[in-house]
Amino acid sequence: MSRGKILITTALVERFRSTTFASMQSKYSANVFYDGNLKTCEERVEKGGEEGVGDLQYLRTLHFDPDIIKRKRNDQGLHECEVFGEGPEAMESARTWASCSKNPGHAGFIPYPEFRPDHLPVSWHTPERLEIVRIIAEVTVRLRVGYTSMDRPEGFAFHNLRGSNIVHTGSGWIYDIRPNRDVPCPCQECALSPSPHKTWMEIIIATACHVVYNTEEAKLTHVDLFYDDEQARRSGKMKTVLGSQINLTDEGNDTCLLRCATHDNDLCEKLFELRAAAVKAFVDQNAIGEWRPTVDSVCVIISHPHGRPKQVTVGQVKAIEETDGLMNKLTYSACTCPGSSGAPVLPMDTAGSVRPGRSAVHSIGGISQGFNQSSSAFQHYRPRYDHLFYREFTNFR
Repeated sequence: MSRGKILITTALVERFRSTTFASMQSKYSANVFYDGNLKTCEERVEKGGEEGVGDLQYLRTLHFDPDIIKRKRNDQGLHECEVFGEGPEAMESARTWASCSKNPGHAGFIPYPEFRPDHLPVSWHTPERLEIVRIIAEVTVRLRVGYTSMDRPEGFAFHNLRGSNIVHTGSGWIYDIRPNRDVPCPCQECALSPSPHKTWMEIIIATACHVVYNTEEAKLTHVDLFYDDEQARRSGKMKTVLGSQINLTDEGNDTCLLRCATHDNDLCEKLFELRAAAVKAFVDQNAIGEWRPTVDSVCVIISHPHGRPKQVTVGQVKAIEETDGLMNKLTYSACTCPGSSGAPVLPMDTAGSVRPGRSAVHSIGGISQGFNQSSSAFQHYRPRYDHLFYREFTNFR
């Protein structure tokens, strides 16, 4: 780059600093900036790219937008993330729940602690099937994403709010857990410690790609486990881990895997027990053979609508679309709301069987006739490897 060009781009950066960051205390700027934006824009501008200059201008416009939160809520198409930013999280969640226009009153939502066998068809009131629903509900998580990446492509959810740190929430579930020894724990606490933990657990979360787009967003994502009711927050039952990176992402199928880490021994023990229970439940059900959901099959969704504690909804599969994923795309009548994006969709076949460990990912809501739709599927576990995992975990403990 020529010296003259360096001077020009440096002047642009300095002008951006003085005009934008001098007013960071203004009413509308408190919740819309992530400090990394400036550095990213500086790097792009210094490379001489027009894109960098455009980003600076875009961020400056975003900074002064008084309708920024409303814009983000409306910038996701039919996807169903909830958006916070106008007050404390608990108050925001209660307010959006009370003012919900999609499901006023939320009659179809069952608080997870109140879920009972009679919420399912009578023919499915077997201990094995109820145990599967319980386990999937236990591993369902809430995600609070604190940043919207500048790399979200045009036409993708929240593209027009790139660079903002207005929180959006979604749902997901624990896809896998992996014990680690003799390797530094990558969590943020250990990254800042001169003596990082060497024994820790990797937690892999399955969710929708539009909820957490890339590793940049993953690092600013809080994952809340066991948020079953309001008491869970106060009692300490709810555990929170931070994301560290995206292990896998598929924009076309709207799926991703988010990596987290913990060295909390009690949490590791509980996750292992849940995983062992999941393997046993699916084996007990004897559902390892061929399986396909059919139209009118029952499906169950566990999610965190409006960022609230876990809710269970029950409906029917209304349509099935062939895909190249692990499972076909499903359309269903089970209720969802903003905050349900990324939730596990658990379809059962006409006999009440569930494919071992497999759930579709809730992707969009409010399509024709008010139905909702999944993307693809992830598998919760691989039974043939479980003996190996058990040995690893025994050594881990």
